[in-house]
Amino acid sequence: MKNYVGIKNIQARPMTRGEYNAYRGWAVPPDEDGADAGYLVEYLDGGKANDSRHVGYISWSPVDVFERAYHEVTPAPVYTETTTYDPDYSAHVVIRLDGIELAFVDGEPEDNNMSRNFDDVFSISELVKHANELGLAGKKIEFVFKEGDE
Repeated sequence: MKNYVGIKNIQARPMTRGEYNAYRGWAVPPDEDGADAGYLVEYLDGGKANDSRHVGYISWSPVDVFERAYHEVTPAPVYTETTTYDPDYSAHVVIRLDGIELAFVDGEPEDNNMSRNFDDVFSISELVKHANELGLAGKKIEFVFKEGDE
């Protein structure tokens, strides 16, 4: 045999050998242990689907083989910022980060630096973290800022 090194784009979830066989409608062979830890693996970058519940080819991999070959990829946060101005030049800034929308209204006209100034004082990532903890993902959160003791 020849040696090969490959890179695969997969999705996976923990599943024992017995759970995988049951998922596929198969019996566990007598010489195999259904309690073996492993993963259901779906190959997303090629291979015809072999199960109607999946887009890609699926298989089962023992936990030790899987964990030596694959490493979880966490997607980068999705961040957008949009600034609009009223006729009096009040800034309205909408920041979207990982499904949370933060809307800021700068109560002081002609201050077009509000989002930068705000982030210097408050950590937007901390606000998003707290919003997630409160179960507000996907909801709009609005803040109105005014200078002074109003």
